[in-house]
Amino acid sequence: MKTLKTVQPGTTKNEADKEGLGTGGSEIKRIRMAMEGIASAGYDALCAVLELEFASNGEVWQFYDVPEQVWYEWRKTESCISFFHTYIAGKYRAEQVRRN
Repeated sequence: MKTLKTVQPGTTKNEADKEGLGTGGSEIKRIRMAMEGIASAGYDALCAVLELEFASNGEVWQFYDVPEQVWYEWRKTESCISFFHTYIAGKYRAEQVRRN
């Protein structure tokens, strides 16, 4: 299975290895979110994969073929749950990669 990883500019390889989160064979660096319902989120622009960890149950889901613009718009929104349900849920193929 292909390994996915998003690394912030200026991050060394060792830092990236420490920060990567295993998600069923794929790795996407997630950032902690101060958003209602979302514990952490990450995006791999090369593979167009959005990865979300839900605060309510700790489940991690990957959403495939998500345009990069959707990721940036979602991060700017004030109501992430509303944006998620309007623009992401049901719009993209999704797979649960970690159960709580």
